[in-house]
Amino acid sequence: MNSSTEIVTMGKLIEKPIDGIIKKLQSFKEKQSICDKTYISYEIIDIEEETCSFMLKNCSTRVANELRKIIYSEIPTMAIELVEIERNSSFLSDEFLAHRLSLIPLISSYSDNLLFSHNCICDEKCQRCSVDFEIDVVCTSNRKNITTEHLITKSKDILPYDILNDDKIIINQLKKGQEIKLVATAKKGIGKYNSKWAPVSVISFSQVEKYNNCDNKENKKDEIYSNSYKKCFKFMFESIGQLKPREIVKKGVEILQKRLKTLI
Repeated sequence: MNSSTEIVTMGKLIEKPIDGIIKKLQSFKEKQSICDKTYISYEIIDIEEETCSFMLKNCSTRVANELRKIIYSEIPTMAIELVEIERNSSFLSDEFLAHRLSLIPLISSYSDNLLFSHNCICDEKCQRCSVDFEIDVVCTSNRKNITTEHLITKSKDILPYDILNDDKIIINQLKKGQEIKLVATAKKGIGKYNSKWAPVSVISFSQVEKYNNCDNKENKKDEIYSNSYKKCFKFMFESIGQLKPREIVKKGVEILQKRLKTLI
């Protein structure tokens, strides 16, 4: 009599040989041992002030896609979240002005020193979770551009990313007699909740057939599973300005490592 087990699925009786289940378990253990010997790594191959290309090696397509999503939507940055407008006699409405302020990239290299709002004990804002910016300008000439240069803050770390550039971001334009006075509060967030916190404007990846010691072609039957987890992917992205490209790669890989550890 052949040994068998009975499995009830959706009200139907299905017979499955125990021998087949044992073989599948043995196969799974062999595959897992191959996975344990595989080490995911990355290598930056081209980096500039706002763009970066790097290779992700020895991983599956799912892991590569997870890193893509992490870089775009889960790296913390700073962005203006609250705007308290006291006076605004310009042509832009309060809502439009607040929206323009929220899209200004802020240097976020030291954002790790601040808390997320939902983790802070304050009611709305405090020094532990936010940074305030002020604008108080009255136009006395025929025309005046309000730029990021007019965003005044006491913080030495969280600043508009173009602080050292000659070309400033234009926020608004005033005519003679018009004025703006407001307080804008920047908070820490991630792109998953709002794209203003996304550190990159675009990111893509593609599989590379052969790169150094990483070969994606499956030559032997015993290496089919191994090769599926030893693929190489070329990533390319463009930074918006909150973080330097090297910081984006490092932070993205760190978040991916933490996520993979929770699955082990």
